[in-house]
Amino acid sequence: MFLNPLSLYVSSISIIYYIFKVFNLFINHLRKLYEDQFIKNIKRNEVICDGDVKNQTINDKSNSKKNFNKIIYLFYTSFGGWFLHYIPFFIVGRVLYLHHYFQAYYFSLFATIILMKKLKLIYFALYIGLVIIVYILYSPLTYGFYDQDKVRFLSIIPTWNFVDKK
Repeated sequence: MFLNPLSLYVSSISIIYYIFKVFNLFINHLRKLYEDQFIKNIKRNEVICDGDVKNQTINDKSNSKKNFNKIIYLFYTSFGGWFLHYIPFFIVGRVLYLHHYFQAYYFSLFATIILMKKLKLIYFALYIGLVIIVYILYSPLTYGFYDQDKVRFLSIIPTWNFVDKK
């Protein structure tokens, strides 16, 4: 069993990025709520806007609230799933193998996909192309049919021991 190194590292980075993104969104949302409340208190007795502008402002606020709730739901689903499947293995006092982390990997891929929705199609296609190329390169290791001389260059981290050192 072997995971695609590119998608593994990108999904791990996306979990960290997603935490900061949602934290920033939450802070901005609280700031906007505070500013709206502050402005409402100041302008309580001032002239009311005409109906179109007032309705537009109300619709913008409801769309903003829906968008915020959607992002928070997606965050809880992807990050919460990753957290609940990854953290228990820190408690386990036995040998852990790669298949123990597959469920957490799926949820980190969900976070990656959510973050990639904002990318242009060309960047997404480039990422998918790179994932396929890395899959083709590492497929001999994944399926166990490899020549030691051909896969020696695939260990991108010095601690990866695919073959016997000579």
